[in-house]
Amino acid sequence: MSTDTASHLMEEYKLLREEQMYFMNKDTTLSICLFSEVSAALFLSVQHKVPEGCLLAFLIILPICVKLAYHQKQSAKIAAYLSEYLEKRLEIQWETSVQRLSKVKSRERTGRFLKFSECPVMASAALATYTCLSVEHRLWEGRQFLFVVETILAFVLFIAVLAYSRNIYRMKEYREKYTEAWRLAKNVQDND
Repeated sequence: MSTDTASHLMEEYKLLREEQMYFMNKDTTLSICLFSEVSAALFLSVQHKVPEGCLLAFLIILPICVKLAYHQKQSAKIAAYLSEYLEKRLEIQWETSVQRLSKVKSRERTGRFLKFSECPVMASAALATYTCLSVEHRLWEGRQFLFVVETILAFVLFIAVLAYSRNIYRMKEYREKYTEAWRLAKNVQDND
């Protein structure tokens, strides 16, 4: 490999690692926003005794949950490309080592679970707060139809958050999928 090619590959490697760090930093920012905004919405709902404010919390949680899942997918795509293509050509083993570490069965996974459990936890808090306020103020009296619609909406939004949250935990699956895709692309390139 020529020095010029190696320097281009190293530059690409650095840029992709920076992009991964960008996603990691963005995840932290989104988590902080999630806690502060949902806590404020729930606090105001309790303070003003308005259960519908809890439904607003779901409209904060759901987009953040979708964005966190997207970041995990993109990070997995980058990690697979780095380990399957660039690291082999540059003889760098960072992503490959991280991937090997994640396959160790005895490794603690508590930190990862806690890092990405924010959306289900905040959705549970919103649903619990809605339920408590509804029971406390007996919302079903006098406005039964609206109460039924709000309750169904709260549960549908809660289930949607749980469904999207599953995608946040799929980093390993995404890496395997993209690793296979990069291998196939490399084989096609080698055969041409």
